[in-house]
Amino acid sequence: MRRAWSGVLGMVVLGLVGAVAVLVVGGPVLGADESPAIDVSGKWTGICYGCQATGFTLVLIQQGSDVTGTVAALGRHAFGDSERPILNGKVKGRRLTFQAKGDPGDLWDVEVTMKRDGKTLEGIGDYRGSFSVAFKRASP
Repeated sequence: MRRAWSGVLGMVVLGLVGAVAVLVVGGPVLGADESPAIDVSGKWTGICYGCQATGFTLVLIQQGSDVTGTVAALGRHAFGDSERPILNGKVKGRRLTFQAKGDPGDLWDVEVTMKRDGKTLEGIGDYRGSFSVAFKRASP
């Protein structure tokens, strides 16, 4: 009986070692910027801290790591009142970067990181000066 139990125990230990080896060798090791890509598709509403606009509306379309769509600024500002196309939109890990052109052709650069809740993007923008931005998902 003792021999039977030691054989079963040996098989269990080998099975566990094999499972650990598959997990360690088979799975990728992800760094802080290499976590699984986020999905930013949908409508977002946002505010900025330290800029003239009172808010923003983003409509984003993601295909793989490429992001297109539109951005519209609200309130009195130099950016312009019409919707602007998103330019050079990219997702890498939990980070989204994009640009848009304001009325005089100046580029608005944005770099935001998605919070773990999947509903919040926070980061920085630069349009004639740097400022903070935060967007909340309005719809998927």
